[in-house]
Amino acid sequence: ARMAIPRGIGAAGLLALLPLAITPWGYPGGYLVLAGIYLMAMPLLHWLPAAPTDALTTARAPNKAAARQVLFGIGILSVGQGGLWAFAERIGVGIGIASETIGTILGGAALVGLLGAGISAALGTRLGRAGALGVGLLGIGAATLGLAHAGTPTAFTAAAVVWMGAFLFTLPYVMGTAAALDAGGRWVAVATGMSTIGTALGPILAGLLATRFGYPALGWFATACTGCAIAAIVPVGRRLDRY
Repeated sequence: ARMAIPRGIGAAGLLALLPLAITPWGYPGGYLVLAGIYLMAMPLLHWLPAAPTDALTTARAPNKAAARQVLFGIGILSVGQGGLWAFAERIGVGIGIASETIGTILGGAALVGLLGAGISAALGTRLGRAGALGVGLLGIGAATLGLAHAGTPTAFTAAAVVWMGAFLFTLPYVMGTAAALDAGGRWVAVATGMSTIGTALGPILAGLLATRFGYPALGWFATACTGCAIAAIVPVGRRLDRY
């Protein structure tokens, strides 16, 4: 949860900064900004810890069946979220919002969404994982549906705020569930990879759906993926709550 807070701050800053570079210089300006950020981050790499002498593999990691459920849930959730996120700007433009304004809206939503990460940090597991996962994932599903069907800038902004807040609230519980299955951190490391794969596949599937059925279909697609994630991850959270 503490990691999600600076991540959200960085996302908010990037979402606000990129349109300022894209407007005068086009998309190459946006990529130059990204390149500059990566170059500034390179000196920080020496702070990374050295690799352990005894490499851990998932072959002997515990709780394999539960981990597979969680990994599937994380992957399918990322497919839906990545798919909708890739077209969020197009959805906004379609209802008359300027690209620069969309960057400001999404950046502001990410800042407001930090409240979600703060709540998860404050709560921890005192009220259990399953309930928090269920509420958070339902919030993500409702917000993505609302964003894809937004017909006014106000509706788009409201859905974006709820989406960011629910996502940053839920993310610590999703990754924390994977971490709780293995003290060595193997499953949570794989979970990060599953999230990346899902986020990469999402825009491909979402693009096919948007071309055939329009942007509102992306909301149903993301919501269906969220429902699959609920079915996969929440039962594992419930079992962890019993111990």
